[in-house]
Amino acid sequence: DPLGYALVFGNNFVTAANLVSLKRASQMIDLDAFSLFYYISLLSLPIVTLLATATGELPFAVEAVRGREDLRSLAFIAALSLSAASAFLVNFFTNLCTQVTSALTTSITGQSKNILQTFLGFFTWGYKGGALNLFGLTLALCASTGFAVIKYLESESSRRQPSTPDRVGQVTAESERILRKLSSMEEEEESTTSSSTSSPTRPLLSPSKNS
Repeated sequence: DPLGYALVFGNNFVTAANLVSLKRASQMIDLDAFSLFYYISLLSLPIVTLLATATGELPFAVEAVRGREDLRSLAFIAALSLSAASAFLVNFFTNLCTQVTSALTTSITGQSKNILQTFLGFFTWGYKGGALNLFGLTLALCASTGFAVIKYLESESSRRQPSTPDRVGQVTAESERILRKLSSMEEEEESTTSSSTSSPTRPLLSPSKNS
């Protein structure tokens, strides 16, 4: 379906732009992940409310809660609360992962989560996918795993190698040691020269006595 693919690509574009904006905002503003998530939710709440009202979803939800008794039961309220809590945790950890690592790492991590959810749905909900679906999921899983392995190897290599300040400190210490050695050599040479100059010279021939 071309419309479905277009909506998926649009969603991917908006998600990538959101992650990049989060990373830039965390670099420009000195806020932790929780404070940044709070302000994002505060700013997006009027927009979501306006869209829900314009599309008719908000009035439909209110009428459904008023007309159906099961939507006011404790079981539904508990399930809705758990769903809201899980959505909060997913968005919070998404912001935290973006702030700590990068937008690309968060995108790959979220893709891995979606792949595992899809594989779990095959066995849980009885979804029957074709060979093309399985090939795409397997390819995405292999790519995500390869990205994780590359990032792990990069982090291990960066830990083994000294950082730039450490290298600068090593070069500075080596330079100071060489300068001290040269200074001590110059002092020894000066002391040797001064001692040789101050000591009296013996005549080569003894003075002859007058007969």
